[in-house]
Amino acid sequence: MKKHFTDDIEIKEVVLEGLKLHHGYCPCVIKGDGKSEFKCPCKDFRENTPVGKTCYCGLYIKDEI
Repeated sequence: MKKHFTDDIEIKEVVLEGLKLHHGYCPCVIKGDGKSEFKCPCKDFRENTPVGKTCYCGLYIKDEI
């Protein structure tokens, strides 16, 4: 799977800071820390997000599967 960061600087900065605080786990999921499916990029993004769309947080855009 190939992906790239959003061009939205504000979203990128906020989500990356949240990832640091949550040790790489999605900061948008309550009680997601420690659960492998929420390790960024999350399972939902990897498996269910179509090419050209963003993850729930808006950090990543999927380029290809």
